[in-house]
Amino acid sequence: MSDKWTPGPWFESLYLGGVYEIRTGNRAWPKTSVCNEVYSRENAMLISAAPDLYKALYRLFDIANHFHVNGGYFSDDAYSYGALVAAEEALAEARGEKQ
Repeated sequence: MSDKWTPGPWFESLYLGGVYEIRTGNRAWPKTSVCNEVYSRENAMLISAAPDLYKALYRLFDIANHFHVNGGYFSDDAYSYGALVAAEEALAEARGEKQ
């Protein structure tokens, strides 16, 4: 796994006038601003969870990928296959590999 983005953990911080900012480090000693001008707490929470979400999805995909057979996914149902394809596409998009 190659992390080309700002490493986590990230957290949301209330900025000016109800606008949120995403920062690295920890709440007691914030280091770097990752994203500013996020206008809803829900979006700020989702953005701040991005590094952990990526790592969790990567681990799950890696486990599922052990069942990879002949260039396709070994799965008895279309739902599981679709979930694996969606995970692979989301990981590629996060790495900037998907156009």
